[in-house]
Amino acid sequence: MKRALPRACAAPERRVDTCTLRELLMRRQAELLDDWARAQALSPVDDDLLPARPHIEAALVEVQSALQRLDRGRFGACIDCGGAQEWDRLLANPAAARCWHCQQADERTAESGRLSH
Repeated sequence: MKRALPRACAAPERRVDTCTLRELLMRRQAELLDDWARAQALSPVDDDLLPARPHIEAALVEVQSALQRLDRGRFGACIDCGGAQEWDRLLANPAAARCWHCQQADERTAESGRLSH
């Protein structure tokens, strides 16, 4: 008897090798760590990366979280709805934590919160 897979584990239309996604994440992490090291090495006067530091830190957290989801077998499942993320989205942004629909909703909520202040 064949058992149905949960929605988050359903086989996508196009199968993507998780090793490829891990490699993309590791490459992105190395790039971010390089950016962070260069930002740390600059003096505050010469630091054109100063405004980028919070973005570099946030991106590093996103990549590390994606690697943890991959290690725990939860990679590809949306952190909000639990549904399967689109594989094309994961290839474009392997650190994506939400499916496209939940990401759009999250951005609208964040934008409305910024506008109300």
